[in-house]
Amino acid sequence: MPNETLAPALQRFVKSVVTLIESGVEESELHPKVGEAMNMLVKEDDWLDPSVAVPHPHYYQQYLLYADPEDRFSVVSFVWGPGQKTPIHDHTVWGVELVKRVGSERFKLLYDIYHMQIMEGDVIRTIRDNHQYIAHYHTGGVPGRAEIDETQELYYPAIMRAIVETGFKGFVAQEFVPKKPDALASLKEGVLICDV
Repeated sequence: MPNETLAPALQRFVKSVVTLIESGVEESELHPKVGEAMNMLVKEDDWLDPSVAVPHPHYYQQYLLYADPEDRFSVVSFVWGPGQKTPIHDHTVWGVELVKRVGSERFKLLYDIYHMQIMEGDVIRTIRDNHQYIAHYHTGGVPGRAEIDETQELYYPAIMRAIVETGFKGFVAQEFVPKKPDALASLKEGVLICDV
């Protein structure tokens, strides 16, 4: 049974996983059912103690939240600080898989176009293939996170058209660092470039 010191929502999650395992359900059915339980867990945001949400100053931090006494499963928190990454955890395919496994409409990706161009490229195809897992977009010129004008390698009108074609109705944030002297003029230009 779950440790009584766990937050109530985490206790319920652990209890539901234990019950599923002990019911003898096949593994092919177990994973989706645990996903449903995880979906219920992440609907609440008061179950993760702040002490297990602190990043390490140099690399990602892992915290054991619960270990089943019979070694059948564990619940772990992974925390990355600003700018930290790992080779497997910094690509769209990993984020998409995480969204699928969590299975909640409240959990989707922020697709940072600047970073994704640097890390994996093929931005438009990636957006088209994975748009249903993306809730928000950020812009930034490559190289240097400068203005999104003709001085950089990405052509934002085509990227924005691809986003619109997916049916996206959310927000696109201008996250570039202006290099030109008139920052407001750069922002206005960025908004006009993205207004397709």
